[in-house]
Amino acid sequence: MGHADVSGLYKKNQILTASPKKLIELLYSGAIKAIRLAEMGADKQEFAQVNQQMIKAQEILLELMSSLNMEIEGELAKNLNDLYFYMHSKLIQANVEKNVAEMIQVRRMLQELLDTWKEI
Repeated sequence: MGHADVSGLYKKNQILTASPKKLIELLYSGAIKAIRLAEMGADKQEFAQVNQQMIKAQEILLELMSSLNMEIEGELAKNLNDLYFYMHSKLIQANVEKNVAEMIQVRRMLQELLDTWKEI
């Protein structure tokens, strides 16, 4: 088993044993990392990397949307859902246009959410 395999197993175990709060942190962090990698790919004009990482970030936002409990969390869940939907749309647009400024904007929004979430 190579180093990458061990790392992958550790990450998978970390996700499987994470608390719901920690899981949201991991999702935010994963989206932030994917966008950062997309930005780096755009700087090098490696558009396959940009596309791959942007799709990963979009999938994470869809996962965050599906994790919301509208009945229990009410207005907060609706506001978060709207925000996730907005960010998801921005990422699609940024990917199509390879617009790094849009990527950075969404990454910063996710970072603010992560920072706030960690304080809860």
